[in-house]
Amino acid sequence: MCMRLESEVFELLIDIMKEYLDHKGRKLKIGQENVQLLQSFAVRNKVDPVLYAQLLKTSIKLPGNHGEQFTNTRRLYLKRFEMLKDVIEEFEKKGIKYAVLKGAYLGDVAYGDLSLRKVNDVDILIRQENIKQIKEVCKECGFVPGKADRVNKKIEHYTRKQEIAFARNTHQIATMVKLGNDDVIGFYDTVIDFNFKLSWGEYDGESILADEFLEHTEKFKDSNGYFYDVLKPAYNLVQLCLHAYKEANGLFFLQLNHGMFLRAFLDIYYYIVKIDQQLDSELFLNLVRKYKIQSYVYFILFIIEEIFGREERIHSLIQEVKDGAQTNIVEQFGLEDKKNWNDVQIKERFYATQAVSCMRQQITDTENEKIQMAARDFY
Repeated sequence: MCMRLESEVFELLIDIMKEYLDHKGRKLKIGQENVQLLQSFAVRNKVDPVLYAQLLKTSIKLPGNHGEQFTNTRRLYLKRFEMLKDVIEEFEKKGIKYAVLKGAYLGDVAYGDLSLRKVNDVDILIRQENIKQIKEVCKECGFVPGKADRVNKKIEHYTRKQEIAFARNTHQIATMVKLGNDDVIGFYDTVIDFNFKLSWGEYDGESILADEFLEHTEKFKDSNGYFYDVLKPAYNLVQLCLHAYKEANGLFFLQLNHGMFLRAFLDIYYYIVKIDQQLDSELFLNLVRKYKIQSYVYFILFIIEEIFGREERIHSLIQEVKDGAQTNIVEQFGLEDKKNWNDVQIKERFYATQAVSCMRQQITDTENEKIQMAARDFY
């Protein structure tokens, strides 16, 4: 595919994402001939449900039954939270602080419809001191340390060595998993990632533990009717920015996705716009300064503005964090040894073959071995 065509299709995809948010009546030049490319870009960038929702409003014919897909996504959330409900109830009985991150909360709040944001797992923020209790609760509720083998419909149980590796090398304990079967959606799994830090394994600053953040939670009722604790907006936005930075720069994620992927940035863009009146900007900025994460937040917000255009609230935040940020961070990738994107422009990092070529030229054999080990042991 020529680079000009890639660029045109990506720009069209961005316009579709923006139109879903603000309904400004853009004249979207969508033809049956470019639907397949749009779909391919959207799937790779994990924003295909939003694309399908917009295209269903047009006369464009889509392969497959996407109305059914949305229904199934919502039902999958429902079934997973049926499993999760017992864990959360036990946490609340035992006084274990927690916060559910992203997932159905972000689907409802940022996208206005949880079926437009597909997920593979449930992320929960916890205190490190509660890990032993949390493992006991999970066991009582039928969850075990491991990963789901979705092809063979079984659990691959983690060894003791793998569980220790999680605690030592990542920001979470070994993932907990439970399998289920449903008359409508068939086999499914519920995977829980329990994070005790907001910083990641390769983070070179002082670790950002969950403790302060878990003092600032609120009850949320999602559109499926489930109640659970989530972080208040300023704290949640910090968490989202750090998570997005890790996924946009970790070599494992870049290799897996063949470059950066759009949804992490779309999550934050939609979230900031939708919670505008609820976001305490001064508190958010104080947290950013306190934890010295201006560069990471600048990276995320700058790229959001480059992709989606100027949004006053986001632009204002960029100006505030810019003073304490290393602004050249937007030209780099990697969490440990920084590498340069060279001539690969920001938007090209989401689609261009040049992005993959640039990464391959700079990722060493040792780093490739680490990526393969992470894929084998953690994912």
